[in-house]
Amino acid sequence: AVLENNTTIKTIDLSDNDIGVEGAKAIGVGLRKNATIQIINLRSNNIGADGAKFIGAVLKNTTIQAINLHNNSIGDEGAKAIGAGLESNHTIQSINLGNNGIRDDGAKAIGAVLENNTTIETIDLLSNNIGNDGATAIGAGLEKNTTIQTIDLSFNCIGEDGAKAIIASLYHDYAIEKINALNNR
Repeated sequence: AVLENNTTIKTIDLSDNDIGVEGAKAIGVGLRKNATIQIINLRSNNIGADGAKFIGAVLKNTTIQAINLHNNSIGDEGAKAIGAGLESNHTIQSINLGNNGIRDDGAKAIGAVLENNTTIETIDLLSNNIGNDGATAIGAGLEKNTTIQTIDLSFNCIGEDGAKAIIASLYHDYAIEKINALNNR
């Protein structure tokens, strides 16, 4: 109830606390009606795919501008839940989904979000298991996106076909300033 009724806290940083699924659920419930939280840092909390479902629901909140879910083992199902939440969020500018075991199916969900989102400027997908199919979907999303400035796809499994899809998106997305694709395949 504290987060639900709070009108002053703008940032929550619970990084490295191992809150797990139950902690993610408590945050999800607490932030459902909150209209002041702008930044959420849940880095390294072992929330998994089930916890990501609660956080995905929170992303429907229209005040959240940045979320860090780095190193939470959310996998494809968690990425899909986050993607579903982002579909109706029109305030988020930065999202970190690095080191989460996201593969092509999860990357496809994120790529679909990028097609229609007009607020995300930075997205971090480093150290996942995204391959050519996922990179192709992200490239398709970037082709239609006009706000992404920075994307980190380093330390994934992207091969030549996926790289070509990302590069092809540059012909359409003139906002991109930095793509990091270091150390793939």
